[in-house]
Amino acid sequence: MSWPPCSLRSVHRYSFKNRVLIAQSMMCGCFYCLATFSPGEIEEWTDGPLYYSEEYGQTALCPKCGIDSVLPENIPGVQLDSAFLLKLKQSYF
Repeated sequence: MSWPPCSLRSVHRYSFKNRVLIAQSMMCGCFYCLATFSPGEIEEWTDGPLYYSEEYGQTALCPKCGIDSVLPENIPGVQLDSAFLLKLKQSYF
């Protein structure tokens, strides 16, 4: 499937401040190292708390490579597979 750049940008935003969506997801993927993993494997988060939460770290860091390029599987209209992760990697790295 071919993704226009504007659609890739809209998906890319799910890699920031994604703690809530990741908690609701069964799987995640990193578009830097192309690994997939369960949300429970994520141990490190970055940035400050959201205004309604005292929990620090709202953006996931990949448990395999440590980069903040983690996407939850529950993005509307997206099948989070290796081909899609590779397309994002080619666009952003």
